[in-house]
This record gives sequence, structure tokens and C-alpha cells, in this order.
Amino acid sequence: MHLRGDQASHQQRCQGRDLRLLREHPRLPPGYEIADKIQIHNTGLQDDIDAAKQKAQLDSAIEDKFKAQLADEPSLKSEKIQYTAFHGTLTLKGTVRNIKERQQAEDLAKKVPDVQHVVNELQVRAGKPSPANS
Repeated sequence: MHLRGDQASHQQRCQGRDLRLLREHPRLPPGYEIADKIQIHNTGLQDDIDAAKQKAQLDSAIEDKFKAQLADEPSLKSEKIQYTAFHGTLTLKGTVRNIKERQQAEDLAKKVPDVQHVVNELQVRAGKPSPANS
């Protein structure tokens, strides 16, 4: 008898290995042998780890692409815009000079491949009061 297959945990492998001990049991018919070929394979956990790595790589790529787009945009490249990507959502923080730049940064973020949502938390800096308003 050969024990083969993948088990999801060390405990399940041990249970299968314990069956191997039957070969030493006196009631095992003569000529029977149990060979232990059971392997542990954590499919669920490994799948979760692989998925998390893929998402992290995708988020990093989103950030890199947005950084490049910001650098190519003359009106935004000198602004203090911070950004983070998490599971396809790109969040923008920091300050810009006006509402037009705020919207421009959001539009730029929406064009980045693989971005599913944009959270725009950019603040418009308060300008200096003009002499006419004093």
C-alpha cells in the first residue's frame, strides 16, 4: 500500500504517517507494506501569499507610473503631491495652488493603468490676500 498525495497541514501529514505504523501492527496481512509518499502542500496559504505579492507589485507599478506622469506635467511637477496605491486605489494628498491643479492631478491619476479608484485629498493652498481685498 502506498500513501500518496498532498496535505494542507503538518497535522494531516502526521495522521497519514501514523497509518504507516500499521505495517508494524501484528494484524497486517503478510506481504502488505505501507509506503509513506505524503507531502505537505499549503495551497490556501500559498495562494494568499502569492495574491498579496501580486497586489503589492501592482500597487508599486501604479505609484511609479503616476510619479512619471507627474514629472511630465509642468504645472504639477513642482507641487507637493504625495500618493500611495493600495489594492488599485490611488490616494492623493498634499497641496496644490488652485482647484484646476487639484482636478488635473485627479484626472492624471485616473489615466494610470490598473487604477480602479482615485481618492483625492489634495488641499488648495490659501493664497495671499490681494491689496484690493484689504
